[in-house]
Amino acid sequence: MFRLLPGIDLKMAILAAVLFSFFLAVWIYDDAKERGSDKPKLWAISVFVIGVVFDVIGMVVMTGIWLHTRKKKEMSPSKIKNTGEFVNLSPSSHDGDENKSEKKNKKH
Repeated sequence: MFRLLPGIDLKMAILAAVLFSFFLAVWIYDDAKERGSDKPKLWAISVFVIGVVFDVIGMVVMTGIWLHTRKKKEMSPSKIKNTGEFVNLSPSSHDGDENKSEKKNKKH
């Protein structure tokens, strides 16, 4: 039996590569669906096949490509943590406050 390293034979290495490729493909499929990708199945199949054929290097390359090309995740209001603080981000409210204080200073 061919051994890659002491205690690790070729069958175990192939099995590990197939299992890891499968779980990576499932994660990428779920992530692609969640982010609204047009072709989550294509991404998953590509990652699995390239991961099995090219082993670790293929998995790293395909995962890197996916992470680089995926859409940004949009946060829904229900997932944003409510701290209880009110933050007014309206630009007009900041400009108005500064202008009022500047006018008061000029009058005095």
